[in-house]
Amino acid sequence: KVPKLPAVSPITKWRNEPLTKETARQILIAHLDDEDAPSGSESLKTSWKVACGANVAYDQFPSQNQIFYNSTNGKSMWY
Repeated sequence: KVPKLPAVSPITKWRNEPLTKETARQILIAHLDDEDAPSGSESLKTSWKVACGANVAYDQFPSQNQIFYNSTNGKSMWY
């Protein structure tokens, strides 16, 4: 059963600016060494390192990496 608490609202601002589609994409790209990554990115081979998941089966695998980047047409993202 998925816990109902804490109840967390989605963010509406990032770096003291309104959250836009562009900034949301930058958050997903995160630390990937990519021209679309936000300023301050660590320029790594991955966007995110999973520390804890919602599924215990996935938590059994070490070194889970997530990679997000924009598609070539710019209309969607690859995962």
